[in-house]
Amino acid sequence: MLKSMRWWGGALALAAVLGVAGVVSAAGAPRGATTAAGQAKIEKVMARFAAARWIAEGVGKRVIYVFTDPNCPYCRKLFEELQPYIGTRDLQVRWIVVGYLTSTSRGKAAAILAAKDPFKALKYNERHFGRNGDLGGIDEILPSARIIGELEKNYRLLEATGADGVPAMVVVDRERGPTLVPGDPSPKDLRKILDNLR
Repeated sequence: MLKSMRWWGGALALAAVLGVAGVVSAAGAPRGATTAAGQAKIEKVMARFAAARWIAEGVGKRVIYVFTDPNCPYCRKLFEELQPYIGTRDLQVRWIVVGYLTSTSRGKAAAILAAKDPFKALKYNERHFGRNGDLGGIDEILPSARIIGELEKNYRLLEATGADGVPAMVVVDRERGPTLVPGDPSPKDLRKILDNLR
């Protein structure tokens, strides 16, 4: 089972074993050893993102995808750290919501996806994080069959990236192409990642 993860070296080791292309190092720059098989794997997964249920934030030609769980504290941190960059760097973030970390994750993820304005619901969840202990701020709902299907598709996409948990970003690096960024990078590393977007 995938989990919530911090920026840690184990994710890099896992990515190397799985052959994932372009995993970002602790220094924030993509690692030099990018395998053709790993590159093809991430490109293939990215081709499936168009059919995923994602929530757009911002308007821009440079797009990053972020897998997030409503009860993930590191996802919340990444959400807040990305805010200053959205709209200022020709950047659009496409949030891919999953719901698997805790017993309330699925119902909260469903509430976000089923909302009249899913981004407003996502933002509410992140801004009210911790109002019920250390978990996301939105109330759960009983998911419809359609929403369950969307959440399952999003989860399968997360697994297909080779990431070990959330948050996980998929970006297109200027030099290395499609790149998996597992975990929550430091503010300095995040800036480097965004500076290198194609």
